[in-house]
This record gives sequence, C-alpha cells and structure tokens, in this order.
Amino acid sequence: MNANLLLVEDDPDMADLLAQVLAYEGYSVTHAGNIAAAKALLSDQIQLALLDVGLPDGNGFDLLRDLRESHPKLPVIMLTARGEAMDRVLGLELGADDYLPKPFETRELTARIRAVLRRSLPEDTVIESVIELDARRREARMGGKLLDLTGAEFDLMTLLIKNTPDPVSKDELSEQALGKPLGPFDRAVDVHISRLRKKLGEGDQSPKIVAIRNRGYQWLEPV
Repeated sequence: MNANLLLVEDDPDMADLLAQVLAYEGYSVTHAGNIAAAKALLSDQIQLALLDVGLPDGNGFDLLRDLRESHPKLPVIMLTARGEAMDRVLGLELGADDYLPKPFETRELTARIRAVLRRSLPEDTVIESVIELDARRREARMGGKLLDLTGAEFDLMTLLIKNTPDPVSKDELSEQALGKPLGPFDRAVDVHISRLRKKLGEGDQSPKIVAIRNRGYQWLEPV
C-alpha cells in the first residue's frame, strides 16, 4: 500500500531508522524534527501522520490539537515514549486514530499503519440512517449538519449503525473499526465512543450509543 507519511520525530537516529523501514514497505516518508517544521510540511498529499509526543518546541499533543483543526480527516498515530495509560487516553481524546508506546517492533508499526490507512480509504456505498453516512467521502451528517469526526469515530459509527439493533462487542469494535485486537486494559474503544457521544449531543432527536453489560455497545435511533 503506497502512501505519503509525515513522520514527526526529533531523534535523528530513530527518524532515519523508521524512514528506512517505511520506505522498504513502499511508503514515501517526509520527516519533521519539530512542530514548526511539521506544520510547514503539511499538505493535502500527506495521507497519515506519525507524531512523537516529546518534541523540542512543544509536544505531539499540541500538534495533534492543531491537526484536528486544520486537517480533521488526516489519520494520526501517536508514538508515546513512556507508554503511560494517561498519555494514550489523552491522545485518543484529542482525536488520534491509534497510538503505539515505545519501544515497539517496526513490524507492529507497519501493521498499525496499514490498518489505519485501510480504514481511511473511500468506499463506494452510501449508508443512510437518522445519521447520513457517506462512506466514499467518509462524511457523516445529522440533520443536514456535517459532524466533525475522526477516522476512528466514523468507522465505529458505521459499524454500530450497520448492526442496529444488535449490540456490537468491544472486541469486534476494536478488531473491525480500529484494526487491532482488544487488549486486557485497552480503553481505546471506550474513549472513542465517549467522544462520539459528545459530538452526537443529548437532544431528543439525537441517536444514542448505549453500553450493554457484557455485550458491548448498541446504537439506538431517536424515537
């Protein structure tokens, strides 16, 4: 799968290693060593960003906030040095599609990249609900208004709507929408669902995502 990646990493040795590995896998890699350089290099040609958390002129979370404003549909994978749970949760809450704690195997990184890119590819079908989901454009509208969704949120919503009225297990949501097995302490699905609920709102005409004990999440259309 050929794609243009932006790698934001301040360690030159690590950046060089990752660039070589990703180039071998067929990716075109543009490297930025800090936030300022990353912003200057961003363009519509970039199809995925890899963001290190620790950067000399700020951190990857700062850049992620800006990306979600300027490039809301750009897939983003966070590279967290400490791998702490709060770092991972914060990245997801800010709109990252995935995260990978350092140190990591390069094979795992390339697998995560492939999974995120697969989810971001356009499809030919248009799915309609109270929420109108356009899979080709990867856009969701509620009451004619475009929802500001990340790629992961869009995929979770699509999977939930497709399975209505049946609930979808967290394992299935993680595997099919996020592209990875659900780990024993993995809160990625819960964090994405929480963000999605906030974007749907709490009005009577808003759909609901309900947690079903031991069964996962269920999509409910407004009555």
